Amino acid sequence: MARKRIPDETDDKDRWLISYADLMTTMFAFFVVLYAVSSVQDIKFRQMSNSLGNALGNTPSLLTSNLVNDSGKPILLENIQIPSFLLVSDPIPVLMPPPLDLTPLITADTPKLSDEEQLQHQKLEQEKAQIKAIANELEQRLAPLVNQGKVHISVSNWGISIEINASILFSAAEAKLNPDSLEILQPIAEVLKDQPQSIHVAGYTDNKVINNVYFPSNWELSAARASSVVRLLIDAGIDTKRLAAVGYAENQPIATNATAEGRMRNRRVQLSIMAKSANELPSAPKNEATSQ
Repeated sequence: MARKRIPDETDDKDRWLISYADLMTTMFAFFVVLYAVSSVQDIKFRQMSNSLGNALGNTPSLLTSNLVNDSGKPILLENIQIPSFLLVSDPIPVLMPPPLDLTPLITADTPKLSDEEQLQHQKLEQEKAQIKAIANELEQRLAPLVNQGKVHISVSNWGISIEINASILFSAAEAKLNPDSLEILQPIAEVLKDQPQSIHVAGYTDNKVINNVYFPSNWELSAARASSVVRLLIDAGIDTKRLAAVGYAENQPIATNATAEGRMRNRRVQLSIMAKSANELPSAPKNEATSQ
């Protein structure tokens, strides 16, 4: 006997609506979340601002700048219901740089000065201040001549240099001081009289050959001019033990000897007030050329 055939179930043509409904539901939920997030961006920003203000020590305002209720009054942040996942439990930490320590760095390897070295250092600092004070007083006393370029004063690590053009101290080919030279040398002597520093006087000439009864060469002329200045300083009351005189003739020029102007600049007398800390007298202390 033949087996009875069971008829096939007909396909449900509306079954796709289930999937479509699920998709619509998912998209609806997605857009709701987007809307919810976008609507609290301002709240998140202001909460972050308040957290930063707390971290920096400022008191933030509880009023919003652009959130108002239906009546137009500002909304307080404390009255706004914010989703828990958007709340900031702790203030946002702000890393501030540590304060700078301006004190000198002292380590175990830093050498310590002995009492004798500290005393010596103090004496050097006092001497520097004294040298500077002397130079300032000399500049004030000789200001007109300094402005005219006839006298040049400079300070270095070994002391003070006073460079004087020989034409205002001596006549040509002579070593006798002019009467007008007292206008320059007397104020210098008054400033240096009660000071302890040694004074080194050097004479210089140009390269023109000299040969007369009194000065066979420029060596004798430059040394005689330096000695004349030393004698005046002694007469002004400066201790002879502090003084020294030397002549350099035409050596160590500060300008060219090819022109009359250059030769005039090379004819000069230089007084060097030596700091007590200087170990030895320089043969010729270097300084800037004086404009004449």
